[in-house]
Amino acid sequence: MIEYYNNEILCIEAGWLIDKGILSEMNYKALLRRDKINRKRRACNNYPALIEYASIPDRFKQKIIKKIGDPRKIEKYRFFRKHLVADIAAKEYYSTYLLENGCTLEDKTVREYTMNAMFLKALHNVYNNMSARRKTAGGNQGGIWQQLSKIINTLQQEDQYKYITLPSNYVRLKQKVKEFKTEGYKCLIHKNFGNQSSRKVNENLERLILSLYAMENNPFAERVLEMYAQFHNKKLMLIDKATGELFNQKEFYKSGKPILISIATIHNYIHNPDNQRKVDKLRKSSSDYTMQNTPFVRRNLPEFANSMVSMDDRTLPRKGDDKWVSGYFAMDIASGAYIGKAYTYDKCTVETVWECFRDMYR
Repeated sequence: MIEYYNNEILCIEAGWLIDKGILSEMNYKALLRRDKINRKRRACNNYPALIEYASIPDRFKQKIIKKIGDPRKIEKYRFFRKHLVADIAAKEYYSTYLLENGCTLEDKTVREYTMNAMFLKALHNVYNNMSARRKTAGGNQGGIWQQLSKIINTLQQEDQYKYITLPSNYVRLKQKVKEFKTEGYKCLIHKNFGNQSSRKVNENLERLILSLYAMENNPFAERVLEMYAQFHNKKLMLIDKATGELFNQKEFYKSGKPILISIATIHNYIHNPDNQRKVDKLRKSSSDYTMQNTPFVRRNLPEFANSMVSMDDRTLPRKGDDKWVSGYFAMDIASGAYIGKAYTYDKCTVETVWECFRDMYR
């Protein structure tokens, strides 16, 4: 019904105008004939005819607004929604974020922060894209942050976006987007959730849990939790796998009480992508670790002919003149065709390679 022609001009489908009785087919043809409306695209191949909204006479615009509202406002919100893409990385970040007590954020908080991150990313993309900014603002770039703030405040009233807690004031909203650009996901986390001292505790706790999990008997998370309790009760001495030093129980106290952890906390630490390779190196055999974790090359097939060429030598399976024949070949990876060749009764030499190059370029 409403569409941007060439991503620039706001248009309305001619068929929709006729079907809704806003103007008759005869009236439509008369307006075209008299150049009273501007048709940007003819109807063809399942594409409807498009009429530039700005060229439609005011008497018909009033009928359109009465039926569906102002098309500029409708398209403005619809276009902004296209930039709202689920942020999987944000959800992963907030789901695994650890507080100073070693616990994770509540599900409600994770949902709130993830949705805020999605909107901040959409705001950043819209503002940095001039074309997107113009469409979102309905063609007027003046007061863009006021208009973006109005969009956010309106969408927040919908059930699916009710968890948004971004600033309603456009000045604060602009500042929050700037913070998000420089600090990333961390800018949304309330400052009371962590500080420098808590980060130090978390780093020690992380090393302790990894050291427990990497013991020779390869314990499960439940067993790690039991050994952590034994460690606090001074029934178990633990060594830091990274430094070789003994862990000190006093470093794992907060406000005079032991830091308590849960199974979920242990899972978050050991399944953290940054720790996965460390854990695998300690728990798996050398061959398993090498096969599963060391870097390797993934080769993708090219899309265009001659964009990737593979060259190699081989000995042919049959003799020629009672002698084995060796060849050096060049093959186009995209088509699978041989595009260069050179043969010799001896082993391939540098001259054989050069002859293959010559044949390929010929």
